[in-house]
Amino acid sequence: FSVAFFSSAVTVQLVGRLIDRFGATRVIQVSLPLFMLGLLVLVNASNLWMVQYGYISNRALGVETIDLSARVTINKWFVKKRGRA
Repeated sequence: FSVAFFSSAVTVQLVGRLIDRFGATRVIQVSLPLFMLGLLVLVNASNLWMVQYGYISNRALGVETIDLSARVTINKWFVKKRGRA
């Protein structure tokens, strides 16, 4: 659990830069297949390392990336369309 937490803390910083450079939509388009690959690894896990890889990749590449992308998109919407909320 602590390795997944540390990897997501490092990944979020990199993802933030990617979102600023390429936009949230493109980051989600890249991270979603990686998230699905991690889920497939978890479903077919037969060893401990496969479970650890699936959990870490889903935590860092899936949950944190999609959450950060959604927050950035919502914040940009409120700045762009101020007064309509």
